[in-house]
Amino acid sequence: MAKNQRKAIKSWITRWEENGTILERIRIEEHHSSNLSETLLSLSDVNDAALLAHPPKPYSGIIEMQRIFAKLRNK
Repeated sequence: MAKNQRKAIKSWITRWEENGTILERIRIEEHHSSNLSETLLSLSDVNDAALLAHPPKPYSGIIEMQRIFAKLRNK
């Protein structure tokens, strides 16, 4: 490997180490400043919207699962 390549790789690694530290600090600050109840409410809204767009089927899927298990058992 050429000296220039090694130097570039070392520089790249150093930048990632520095940026990783900065990003970790940002992640921790965001975690501490977040409001759990607001986050849960927004996730609840997303879940409700998904259920409206794709309502659950009237069956649980247990019968289909049993069919699959029976096929696997017979192999």
